Amino acid sequence: MIGLIFTKEIKSFFKSPFAYVLAGLFSLIIGWIFFNLLMSYVDNLQAMPNGVQSQLKFVNAVVIKLFGNMNFLLMMICPAVTMRIFAQEKSDNTIDLYFSAPMSDFELVMGKFLATIGIGIFLLACTLIFPLIMWRVNIHDFSFLTFGYIGALLNIACYMSVGLFCSSLTKSQVIASLSSFTIIMLFWLVSWILQLSDNYFLISAIEQLTIVSHFESLVKGFVGLQDIVFYASFICFFLFMTMKSLSARRW
Repeated sequence: MIGLIFTKEIKSFFKSPFAYVLAGLFSLIIGWIFFNLLMSYVDNLQAMPNGVQSQLKFVNAVVIKLFGNMNFLLMMICPAVTMRIFAQEKSDNTIDLYFSAPMSDFELVMGKFLATIGIGIFLLACTLIFPLIMWRVNIHDFSFLTFGYIGALLNIACYMSVGLFCSSLTKSQVIASLSSFTIIMLFWLVSWILQLSDNYFLISAIEQLTIVSHFESLVKGFVGLQDIVFYASFICFFLFMTMKSLSARRW
């Protein structure tokens, strides 16, 4: 049943003009950002004396900033993708067909969740021209780029899980989108507020609960057990809450 739900959601997404408008806008914006970062890197490299040019790292100047901007875009895109997943089903009263079918809430949620991950992979695939451009300018170390894509995909999974939960709570797609974006932003705001504190232990403890710190670690190539535990716990928690939200409707 998971496969059937996955296929249905994927077909529904790609049959809609929204899919290609979304992919086009994402590619245009992130492509423009990449171009400007690359040109800025080249200009700064040429302006520096020959003896210190090697100190200007491509990873710090382009890759980390690129994925930081990409992640910000995904924060807005993922709620738009997930807002209809359950909200539209509730609005059209077609969700009752799922409940009357021989499937569990787990199968329903996982089928739709994997479909949203597939959509996220499609969006990331639109940026695979970046490694080709980097290869053409003699930048052959793609290790940080690989970690950046892994981090972006994990963040997509987190954002989609939040979006599924919010969509399961309401019939309004607008409310679902705004509420999921608000929750995602709260995890970002915590990391910004921490910069105002001088308490090292408080900062260290709360940083482990924010997406930003774990994403930055992945992009820089520092992958630890705490990062894996965080992403797994975050995704599982919101998927579990989504199943609880759907099970409440059965009563």
